[in-house]
Amino acid sequence: MSRNSNSRSVHWVNDQNRSPKMNHHTSRTTPPPLGSRPGDDLAQIFDDFYVDLDDVRTEHGFDPVAALKGRQDFGELLEVFNRLADRHTLLSLPNTRSLLTTNRAAACYPRPAHLIDAARNGIARLPVRIERSTVDANDRFWITRLHADAPGALRTGSEVTHWNGVPIAIAAETQGRALRGGHADARRALGLRSLPQRLVGSTLIPNEDWTLLTCLEKGRHHEVRLDWKPEPATLQATSERAPWRHVLHQTKTGDGFRCGLLNADTKRDHGDQVPAYVRLFDVPEWPQLGQLVDWLRSVTASPHRRNLVLDLRGNPGGSVETADHLVRLLGGDQQDLHEPTHFQFRNTPGVRRTLGAHPKWRHCAVPHRARTLAPHPMTCSTSLQELPPLTLGAIVIIVDALTYSAAEILVAQLRRRPDTLVVGADPQTGAGTANAWSFHTLHHLSRSQGHHVIPPLRQGLELQLAVRRAVIRDGDQWAPIPLQQVEHLVPISKDDLLHGNRDLLRHAAQLLRRDDTVSPRAQNHKKDRFGSSSCRTKETEV
Repeated sequence: MSRNSNSRSVHWVNDQNRSPKMNHHTSRTTPPPLGSRPGDDLAQIFDDFYVDLDDVRTEHGFDPVAALKGRQDFGELLEVFNRLADRHTLLSLPNTRSLLTTNRAAACYPRPAHLIDAARNGIARLPVRIERSTVDANDRFWITRLHADAPGALRTGSEVTHWNGVPIAIAAETQGRALRGGHADARRALGLRSLPQRLVGSTLIPNEDWTLLTCLEKGRHHEVRLDWKPEPATLQATSERAPWRHVLHQTKTGDGFRCGLLNADTKRDHGDQVPAYVRLFDVPEWPQLGQLVDWLRSVTASPHRRNLVLDLRGNPGGSVETADHLVRLLGGDQQDLHEPTHFQFRNTPGVRRTLGAHPKWRHCAVPHRARTLAPHPMTCSTSLQELPPLTLGAIVIIVDALTYSAAEILVAQLRRRPDTLVVGADPQTGAGTANAWSFHTLHHLSRSQGHHVIPPLRQGLELQLAVRRAVIRDGDQWAPIPLQQVEHLVPISKDDLLHGNRDLLRHAAQLLRRDDTVSPRAQNHKKDRFGSSSCRTKETEV
């Protein structure tokens, strides 16, 4: 049984019932040192600040506080963090050289120089990108991009069947178990993405000194040996990835987005009002989307309502303020979409004391319920009111298991709009809508009366922790925003991977033409403000 938060807080703040340790040079009280093991430090931080701690304990039967206590081996610490299945909570290891000896068995054998260099540079990569198509009964995997230093035996468009002799679907799933996906689909997607590229620090360096890739080309299998490289490299621009012009026209590419109008194939069905397409690769700061907003205003200036395809696949999130502005911009005149997203902290003594020590955050340290503090917005309401909304028709939002965080907030808010359909390559998004702070931020906010209430972490560890989560108004109550469930699964084809999402965009255009696809959501809008599936609880597997 874990210790109570109230009892743990005495390690970080001076309690009048205890004799504080005195610094004779400054005559100020200083907190006693945290545990000698890094796991003890992290356990104390989780006990007071991790916003999902109660849910993880009650719903999944896993207590990260107890699991972290006494841990010292970095590999064991990473296992605890991976078991949380929380993309917002991340532990980065301090000295990349130490990663070479975290595995006791591997410490007995010398590692190749290129892996040592990879540990020093923070990345180990292979010269390929592999992506998955879902059209067939069994998933298939294809080489879609190559680095400049890729062997000549590799070709884009070749099918990959095995990774070191293991079927690649199994290899991706096995790799995903060591990552922090929110559910099985997210872990598989993360596993596939990280097979050829390992971020050393948040994961361990590869166990294998090299990799054998088995490819199927023209009915024949062949193997290619790939060595790990220590430096990042730009993927080659290939002719297969170039033909956006075949699916879009009037295209514009900016920092973090690509947009355009769907191609002439849809014009005969939509007339002059062909659907607009926007791909957001992340959610950047609002000023960075100025070009996108100007383009959207220009193409929606006519009196007719233009439909929109909003593609958020692989979007890792970013600025919540930008998400709020986009909801205001795309949400039309619906008043309940003009309210900024609110967040709640966990209600613990450590959170209240830390927030109360800083004037900017003192207003948030007000208890709302037994487990949470009062909701507070991150975006100024005045700035939202100054943004005139666009005139839009139906919206199709495309997501996948790698749609995260602020992008999920954007989906959750927009799906309350009538005539909005959420479709996906996977059944649900992948991370949830928590907001993460670095340990440096917590340490800085805890400064009170000349000293820090929370001492720094030992051994150079770096921590990112989910400290508050997004909530949405449901009448007079506030409800957490869960993972977003899709209402229509769309397959991803080989042509999508190699030819600019050609089949996917045609499929989205067909959905926009079908009145029976979007209209039922508008009919049920008043009955269910969150949508029929977006109210489901977060299904995190541990």
